[in-house]
Amino acid sequence: MEKTTRPLPKLGWAYKHAVARTRYLVSLFLFLFLLVMPIALLIIGKDNYLANTAPNPFSSADYGPHLNGVLLPLHAILGLLSAVFVYFLGGTHFNYLYRRNVIDREESLPFSRDTQFWGRTLAHFSELFIVFFVNALLTGVILSYWGFGHDFAAYLPLYLSLFLSTLELTGFSLVLFSLSGTLFDAILLNLAIQGTWIVSVLQILNLTERLHDTPSDLIWFLAPASRFFSAIVWPHSVLQTVAMIIFWTVSAWLCFRKRPAEYAAVRNGQLSWYPWLQPLFSMFSGLSLGQFIFLLFDPNVAYLSPLRSPAFYIGYFIGLVLGQWLSSVVMGKPIRKEFFRKELPLCLLGIVFFIVIAGLARLFIPRAY
Repeated sequence: MEKTTRPLPKLGWAYKHAVARTRYLVSLFLFLFLLVMPIALLIIGKDNYLANTAPNPFSSADYGPHLNGVLLPLHAILGLLSAVFVYFLGGTHFNYLYRRNVIDREESLPFSRDTQFWGRTLAHFSELFIVFFVNALLTGVILSYWGFGHDFAAYLPLYLSLFLSTLELTGFSLVLFSLSGTLFDAILLNLAIQGTWIVSVLQILNLTERLHDTPSDLIWFLAPASRFFSAIVWPHSVLQTVAMIIFWTVSAWLCFRKRPAEYAAVRNGQLSWYPWLQPLFSMFSGLSLGQFIFLLFDPNVAYLSPLRSPAFYIGYFIGLVLGQWLSSVVMGKPIRKEFFRKELPLCLLGIVFFIVIAGLARLFIPRAY
């Protein structure tokens, strides 16, 4: 009698299993999305909507081509809720990576890591799509029934931009979920990278006189969540956003495939890749403290560039060391007596980061003034 073997579970099985695991969470956020947009519109009512969106010759408010006095605050709340949804959904799909008593069982299941990753990732993307689609459908029905279908049509491109930015944030977050040792560190590092990157790049563009009214796309590279709100003022390229979604998702897949199971429950500061990320925080701390010392002590602040002031560089070097130390403490990196001998060379990479970004800005971005 011939021995038969059971075929390995396919991607579809992993996808259905991931969807079943998060159905209650998705239902909760679907309700919250509906509460923010269509239910809020019903509470506001047609008459109040008309009163708050009618042209007012005495008002100087400019809501742009996509929004009005009612949709602007609802869209802002929806942006915040979208970011929270990404973190909760991603954390639920990939939380097994951080639990030693669970990861061994998951790794022993009869399907590959590729199937694990793509099943959970496709579930994540499709659940985001369902929530955004249902929310848009009901919002469109309400506004069209009231006779304001043109408002919804004008808002739809911005809503689509929010959805694509949410997918971009998802891809970016999946990279950090795949690299991190704990869920807390993954989310904290996610927020820290985005905040320090956007502030640092804005400061560098200002120092190099490259900060235009429409900022360079360099600002959004490591800060996808900022697109949720920047798109209200500055339009973003759809093709660029789609390219970034693909880039971050493929990067997350590669990180997931190479992730050692031993990373589970280990603080990020103790992982081998983390020291190469710390110069970003050192650069941020150096720029911020350098600007502060310059404004505090240099009497020629009115007409002198910080880059020509010794006070700026004194603050910058102190900030480099403080940023290296703080980023080690927050992420659980052991602080030993050899700190200055081992960490100083790494924190000096913050200078290299600064020089590289400033050089790229000077080469590819024209002067603003």
